[in-house]
Amino acid sequence: MMHRLFARLVLVLALLPALAGFMQVNQLVGFGVVESEQASSVSFTFQTSSTATGSSHNGVVSLPSGSAAGDLVIAFVWGGGFGNRNISAPSGWTAISTVSFDNGNDVEVLWCYKVLTSGDVSAGSVDFAASAIDYFSAVMLRFEPSAAIATITPQGQTAQNITGNPTAQTQNANASGADTVLVFGGVSRYGAGSVVFNASTSPAFDGQVAASDNRAGYAIYNPGDSKSSHTIDADAIGNDTQLTSFYLEIT
Repeated sequence: MMHRLFARLVLVLALLPALAGFMQVNQLVGFGVVESEQASSVSFTFQTSSTATGSSHNGVVSLPSGSAAGDLVIAFVWGGGFGNRNISAPSGWTAISTVSFDNGNDVEVLWCYKVLTSGDVSAGSVDFAASAIDYFSAVMLRFEPSAAIATITPQGQTAQNITGNPTAQTQNANASGADTVLVFGGVSRYGAGSVVFNASTSPAFDGQVAASDNRAGYAIYNPGDSKSSHTIDADAIGNDTQLTSFYLEIT
């Protein structure tokens, strides 16, 4: 009798590791508990854009058509004039680059972003100025994500204002370790002339959107895409030319 009890005890002890593993698997899989949390990759698709321009402008820009909660919206805003050209990122928006240039023709350039909420969509527009701007020009870009956005990290912010040809700017998106990278370039000017990137801008942007005094270009690198280093350049435009660029790492 004692021999049989001892044999059964040995068998139970031998099976304990396997039983523990079985229970662990059930706890992790059968009951829906994730073994290890990993940040999911998010992909982006450009959808729509909006623009606003004018003199003595109130600084209000409508959201791009089709905007929905969770969308990523990027704004490139330009203000110029000897009176009021003060623009700023609205409450809840994150400034990427804010630069003031005072060299005879006063100019402010602002890049900022926001992941839209239902309240933003209901409001339908955004105000970038506390009072009327002498000369105002804005571009807003809407990107739809494949999943909820966890983090957005701006990198490589570069800005220049010059009477003459700007120096080409380089954004090394290919050096980024992030799965998802969005590259942006902006050209703007005070005075007359076509607001365009020149032929040295390479590789070509995936898309560009222009208002009267500024133009935004973007390139999307989703998970699995081969990233490139971007050269962003423009020729002299008007009295003064502003060239800006940066990229966003997104998870």
